[in-house]
Amino acid sequence: MRVSRKSTVKLDMVAGWQETIDPVGEPEPKVLTVNARPFEQAVPLATKPEEEEGIHLEGRHEFGDTKYRQITYSAIATTRFAEYFRKRNKGVRLSGSSTFTLSSEGLVEGSETVRLAGKEATYKRWDPETKSGDYVIDYGSGTIRRTGSEENPGAIPENQDLEITYIETPVTRVTEAPRTLDVLSTARPAAPRVLYIVPTFSWRTNVSGKGDSTINSERKGGGLRIYMGRPWYTSGDGELLAAIIWPGPDNISVSNDEELEKIRPFVTQWGMDPVFRSSPIDEMPTLGAFKLSKSEYQATGMLLEEVNDQNLKINVAGHTVGYDASRKLWYCDMEIDAGNTYFPFIRLALARYQPYSLYRAITGPDTVVDTTRENVHLSRVVLADFAQITPDRFASVTRDGANSALRHISVTGNSYSMASGNDGPATIEASLEKVRDGIDPSVAGELAWEPVDWNPVILTPNAKISIAGTTTWTGDITLPDTAKSYRLLIKEFEVFSVPGVVPIYSRRMVYADAIELVP
Repeated sequence: MRVSRKSTVKLDMVAGWQETIDPVGEPEPKVLTVNARPFEQAVPLATKPEEEEGIHLEGRHEFGDTKYRQITYSAIATTRFAEYFRKRNKGVRLSGSSTFTLSSEGLVEGSETVRLAGKEATYKRWDPETKSGDYVIDYGSGTIRRTGSEENPGAIPENQDLEITYIETPVTRVTEAPRTLDVLSTARPAAPRVLYIVPTFSWRTNVSGKGDSTINSERKGGGLRIYMGRPWYTSGDGELLAAIIWPGPDNISVSNDEELEKIRPFVTQWGMDPVFRSSPIDEMPTLGAFKLSKSEYQATGMLLEEVNDQNLKINVAGHTVGYDASRKLWYCDMEIDAGNTYFPFIRLALARYQPYSLYRAITGPDTVVDTTRENVHLSRVVLADFAQITPDRFASVTRDGANSALRHISVTGNSYSMASGNDGPATIEASLEKVRDGIDPSVAGELAWEPVDWNPVILTPNAKISIAGTTTWTGDITLPDTAKSYRLLIKEFEVFSVPGVVPIYSRRMVYADAIELVP
């Protein structure tokens, strides 16, 4: 480190960082701002001219755990000539708990001596740990006072002359360019405690066409929200939830490598719903299927604790997590592209993933590498319950150019060609709703609407199912009064039969949308 040995007596290494902790007994996680002085180093005078402007700085910063932290380090150099800056103030009198300002510039910590004028014995600074001492001093503001009612009374007498010596700041200089280092995690995280998974959707509505004649409403499917128990950040900040991905070919069900098959029980798998015949799905998901996993959160060539073999590695798709304060649970959103298959099942293989961990393959400046360890990025794998991936739906309603009361309806999305022996695709109905007389929708909400009639329009699919797996349903509906507002309700039903002597036909609603039609 570059430093003047002639004028510097010691170097103090200071560290600062922020750290997120998740104490289970408290309502939510919190971020701590931490400052520390890991070590100090004496600066001896140089014995050779070439050593005058530099010193090898060596010390150890112990954290007491294995977590990852990003630390900003600075050095504080203390002048070798501090004693020459010492000041003496005689005749200081302290009364009650009133403060006396020694220096508005501030004081060097620990530089003061306090004694009665003409006496040798000195008084002690108040120590909050031992709850003993004679005076309280604020180095930042440069003030001093007697111990008062907040502390145990000290020995300094009331209104008697004191002699106080001290050193004003500054006698130190801080590094102009602090250095930030990643202190890597050195142990595998704890396995996530997966509680349950629910589907998620995003909705987007816009208008298009000449004179805004078309209203478009899109439901984006493929989303899953995974809820997990506390705590999080067992390996430090930056901890992610990762989907464990098969490293081999994605388009075959069995690898040609028997050893590689040992990984299969610990990776994410998906498959078609056996009830429905639809477009085929790749045998195994890939990193590209996880749309919310950023490239910097993905990794290849990771080792599992369960299959600790250098020749058997997996890929990971990391995702950020969030905290649900109402549930007091952590959650992770994943968006999965399973192609054009209709409602495929997926069984997620999940693990905590700490990207900033020791790994023999990590390279780069300022990175600590311990070649005696394997990677410790991943926790043990947890297999989630089976979940289904919902398909996208795109609905549009277009006003007819010649007939202002006529609306053309279109719905597009993946569907099936057969379900339990019944031909597909699904059935889509469209119906109109109106506001009840004397009811304000902004107050009553859903209760303000009632059907115009009980005869919904059945939309017609353009084909049984296309090669790409998508189907478009179309139909028309007429508004009773073009001067009034209506709501178009679109519902999609799967139709299937229950086997028996007399088959029972049933249906399940899988999609619904409400589009307001204003004059």
